[in-house]
Amino acid sequence: MRNILKILKFKTIAFVVLITLIPCYKILANENNFSVNGIDYGISSGEMEFYGNWYGNNANNIDLTLEGSNIEIYLEMFVPNNSDRLVAGTYNLVESDNPMPFTYFSGDMAVNDKDFFYIVHGTVVVSVAGSGNNAVYTITLDCTLTDENGDIAGTIKGTYRGTLTWND
Repeated sequence: MRNILKILKFKTIAFVVLITLIPCYKILANENNFSVNGIDYGISSGEMEFYGNWYGNNANNIDLTLEGSNIEIYLEMFVPNNSDRLVAGTYNLVESDNPMPFTYFSGDMAVNDKDFFYIVHGTVVVSVAGSGNNAVYTITLDCTLTDENGDIAGTIKGTYRGTLTWND
C-alpha cells in the first residue's frame, strides 16, 4: 500500500510540474515570432540605426528593422534627445513628421518580398535589460495594417527578444 501511495504522489507531482511548464513553453515559443493575419513568421535579427535629432525637437530618430527569412519590419522610433538607442516604454503610432512627445513610431513591413503593408494603428512596447551593445531588448508589436491602397489588411502581433545591431 505504501508503494502505491508513493507512486500516486510521484505521478501527481509530475502532473503538476508538467501542467506548470506547458504555459512557459508556449511563452518561450512565441518569442522572436510575429503573426501577420494568423501566419507566423520567425525573426532572426534586429538592427537599430541612429539618425540623431529630429526637426529640432526633444527627440532623436532611431530606425528599427526586424528581419526573418520571409519578413522585414521597419519602424521609425523616436526617443528622448539624450539617448542614441531605444529606451523602455510604450510607443504609440503617429502619422506625422513632427512627433512629440518622444513615445511615437511609424512603420511599414514587407512579407515574402512582395506583400507590402503600412502599420497604421497600434503600439510597440520596448523593455531593455542591460546596456550598450550587450543590451537585450524585448520588442512587442500589436498593430493594424493597411495595404498600399489604404484598405485594412489585417494585423501584426508578436515579440522579438534579443540583442540589436547598432549603427550610427
